[in-house]
Amino acid sequence: MKKKFYIQLIVNTDGIVYDYGIKLNKDIAEQDLNETFDRMSEERRRVCHKELHEIELDI
Repeated sequence: MKKKFYIQLIVNTDGIVYDYGIKLNKDIAEQDLNETFDRMSEERRRVCHKELHEIELDI
């Protein structure tokens, strides 16, 4: 059975992952990623960006 997962990443300009998460629902993953990014300091937001990746695994 194939199942989709959504990997949330907040990555700085050096390519280092600052924060991550895994969700099963795309809408919830996007909302959570945006809320997490919005809670970050202005300084941190200037050097980071958001990424949302969809993967599908057989489980």
